[in-house]
Amino acid sequence: MSRHLSAIWYLCAALVASNSSAQAPTNAPDLISHERPFIAIWEDKPGHTFKQEAPYLRIAIWNDGSVLFAANPKSWSHGLRRGRISVEQVTRLKSAISASGVFDLKTTGIYPVCCPQDYILADLGAKQQLLSCAEVAWPHVKEREYQELRKCWYALDQIALSGRPDDFEAVDQRFRKAPPSWFLQERK
Repeated sequence: MSRHLSAIWYLCAALVASNSSAQAPTNAPDLISHERPFIAIWEDKPGHTFKQEAPYLRIAIWNDGSVLFAANPKSWSHGLRRGRISVEQVTRLKSAISASGVFDLKTTGIYPVCCPQDYILADLGAKQQLLSCAEVAWPHVKEREYQELRKCWYALDQIALSGRPDDFEAVDQRFRKAPPSWFLQERK
């Protein structure tokens, strides 16, 4: 029995290693603007899960009102939609982001071992913040130091999703990779 478990463990480790070493293709032209969005939510890596299809995009909203968002924002999937919101809506969203407390957080990330890595980018020009965690871990996080991060994460998620346009079109491309600028610095 233990030989079988060892073989399964080595097979899983090899699958994870082979998947993580593959270079993700870049996004198709015009799917992701070269300009950084003022808010974006995405899953970058799947962690040590059997679901190895990350990255996923929940939503990204740009200063010009362009919005790229998941068809089903409640689950990480590849169906995307594209639309626009008004300048007034952009202004309201930016005000809500500013009032959320995201720029005052002392702790901006939690990194549970083996979990997916999810991100929220908030960029209002002079103020920028990148939050990271594993959403699947939030129900298990009880430490006081993470409660403000958790509260802010959920608030930003609701703020961003409230920016989904009523008029949109289906996108036949897949989100392939968050550009390095979304990480607020070049990846190493």
